[in-house]
Amino acid sequence: MLAKLFKHELIDLFRKTIIFFSVVIGLSVIIFFLSKLTEVHIIFGFVNGLFLLGYFLAVFGIILYSIFYPVTRYYKSMLKDEGYLTHTLPVTKGQLLFAKLVSAFLLFLVSVVIFAISFSILASMVIPYEDFKILIESLLAGVNDNIFLAVLLTLIYLIIYYFGTIMMFITALTVGHSASSKKGLNSFLVGLAIYGIQQVLGFIAIILIFVLEGNFIEAIESGTFNPLLIPLASMIMYGILATVEIIVTGYFLKNKLNIE
Repeated sequence: MLAKLFKHELIDLFRKTIIFFSVVIGLSVIIFFLSKLTEVHIIFGFVNGLFLLGYFLAVFGIILYSIFYPVTRYYKSMLKDEGYLTHTLPVTKGQLLFAKLVSAFLLFLVSVVIFAISFSILASMVIPYEDFKILIESLLAGVNDNIFLAVLLTLIYLIIYYFGTIMMFITALTVGHSASSKKGLNSFLVGLAIYGIQQVLGFIAIILIFVLEGNFIEAIESGTFNPLLIPLASMIMYGILATVEIIVTGYFLKNKLNIE
């Protein structure tokens, strides 16, 4: 049953997303070929600029979609009228939540891959093919350890921040809908509280960096300060918060949820 649940979630999740992905890749290919024609006539440069604007809007659309669609899907299938059917499935509440989060994670990964492919196509317009090939091979091989580590930490940070963002909405909705009335208002207040906690944790992360580095200004001036400490501290804090949110959401789904 869990496998069928995953299948259903993925089909629903990617049904519309494939349109965004196709548009982004298609626009990047069009922009690439139009860039080759800009020397033929200036009109191609103007048209290319319009397509470039459309590309950035499509990328922005994917970012919003990858965040808000899993949340709206969760809301409709778990907390609204569809929830009566969902909660009668022969799976645990934890499995339901797990399926939602894994599906959202796969959507995030595919979105990153699509963006990387489209950006590579655009980058090849300004970077010679051989230089671009050497750069990609160097990154994949980890020749430059600092760059490789920075890219890896950035990806991990984005994953944690992504889960922290969608869990803020999911937890707020779940806790809010555990009340017998004013579910919308309660969800908003819980979300506001979680956002405040998130900002406080970010501030604590900065304080920890000061404590760990001792003389922060001196460390920067001497070049001994490791800039990776900033995203690392944030990752730890946001990771803890996301984990707590998942636990709280699971608890309320199992014991407190009120979808009447």
